[in-house]
Amino acid sequence: MEWALGIALILGATFLFLFLRERCRHRKLCRLHEQLASYVEQFLAEPIQTNFSLNDDEGAKLHNCIARLQEEIILSRSRLQKERRRNHHFIADISHQLKTPLASLRLYSDLAAAATDGASAADYSSKMILLIERMEKLVYQLLRLEKLRAGAYELNYVEVDVRKLIEEQWHELLPMYPEYRLVIQGDLRLRLDPFWMQEAFHNILKNSCEQKAEKSEILVSLSQSTSLAHLVFEDYGGGVDTFDVSELFDRFSRSDATADTKKSGLGLAITKAIVESHHGSIFAENTKEGLRISLYLPIHVGYRSY
Repeated sequence: MEWALGIALILGATFLFLFLRERCRHRKLCRLHEQLASYVEQFLAEPIQTNFSLNDDEGAKLHNCIARLQEEIILSRSRLQKERRRNHHFIADISHQLKTPLASLRLYSDLAAAATDGASAADYSSKMILLIERMEKLVYQLLRLEKLRAGAYELNYVEVDVRKLIEEQWHELLPMYPEYRLVIQGDLRLRLDPFWMQEAFHNILKNSCEQKAEKSEILVSLSQSTSLAHLVFEDYGGGVDTFDVSELFDRFSRSDATADTKKSGLGLAITKAIVESHHGSIFAENTKEGLRISLYLPIHVGYRSY
């Protein structure tokens, strides 16, 4: 009988130990849940991220999942606020840029309606058509710029002779600027989207031609390292104001040297979006003679897998 009593005592002690251990574990989990719930409530009240846990216990994984989720929410809110600011500036820019041509369009419309001379009415009508075309071009360029920035266009990469691509764009510009001469130094072959990159080159060359230069020459230098291509466009137009250089690639930015109300001021902004969509970067700086625009593009190597 003594051995049976001993076994019963051992079993009772074991069950008691297990019960107390589970109860202690349950209380610990309850405290952990309350603590994590308080972190969530505090985050909802004020979006301050919870610190990650360095402990190695049951609650650390859940704790760190909550901290990571809070981090993602904070980043999403930041991106959303940034997008809202972009949309606000975009709408403000459109409103500002369309205000003047719309006012002029209304004026010419009233003048055409009040004109008694047929020739005057026809002249006002032609001016209205020019204003409408200008607004159409402006809206088209703005939409393309925003779609480029949003990554809505799919780029088609092929290997391109960059020198030849620049020369093709120069031949299109030459009839408008016959006094200018293009000098290209170096050769370069890159994988890029020729449709978009030719527009970027066109905009840069056109901007250089619009500078009031004493020396009508544009110098382009092409070089590359192991993983990076470097393209430099230099003109002799005296450069732009320091304040203008920092905003040269912004929407509707025009330097004093190229101030022209007939131009949209979107060319270099589109160029920057094209370069960045190629995972590159673009910079502008003044030199002693004029303006230097530098492009840095990554070198992509493609291989056939079949």
